[in-house]
Amino acid sequence: MIYQSHQLSEALAMITQEDVIVFPTDTVYGIGASIHSPNALDKIFEIKNRPTEKSLIVLCANEEQLEKIVGPLSVEVKKLIENIDARLKDLVSNNKDVSFIFLADHGHQDAKYFHIEEHQDFFNTLRIDQFSIEPRACAFFVKEGLEERFKELATKYYGEHFYILSKDEVIKNNVFGLGKENERFRYCIGDFLLVSKDEWAFNQGEEEGLKSHHAGSSKEEIEISLAWFN
Repeated sequence: MIYQSHQLSEALAMITQEDVIVFPTDTVYGIGASIHSPNALDKIFEIKNRPTEKSLIVLCANEEQLEKIVGPLSVEVKKLIENIDARLKDLVSNNKDVSFIFLADHGHQDAKYFHIEEHQDFFNTLRIDQFSIEPRACAFFVKEGLEERFKELATKYYGEHFYILSKDEVIKNNVFGLGKENERFRYCIGDFLLVSKDEWAFNQGEEEGLKSHHAGSSKEEIEISLAWFN
């Protein structure tokens, strides 16, 4: 099935607005919505006249999406990993004259959430009322003149669970690595970056948040497996 780019953009906009879309598949038409929107999911049950005790199918583009939805320690992810492991063993055993090096690009962590609106004094220091980048590595944009107030409140409410870095500290310490700097980099990292030390993440609005996330600095995330065969 081939879609035009404007069709995909329209569908994405509707899903983002907690609406329901109808789309053709290789067999019949499907009804879709974001799994993070209870209102949209309720619409699907209503449209299909489907009992709420009957589950819906969740489509994932890859293993990482599955892991975020059900968690890294779930039965589903365990089965998937076992399947990958079996295929890996076959690959290695059938190519004994080849050396294989396998590693992950990052770890994963089950997440708990703070809502950025829960402390209004903290929320009122923001010039953009949402964070960017990742729920566990959050860039915040702060109103001019309230930088020290933001840092004070961020330390008060979240300092136990997050490292609090100013834009200058992010740049000085090469938090995002070395290399040629993108022209929009300094804008995108905001005025402060809060990086999770443990399982905590940020959320906003009515979103429930994914089961797990990466991009923090917990032991489970910064230590990744490295395997060498043959």
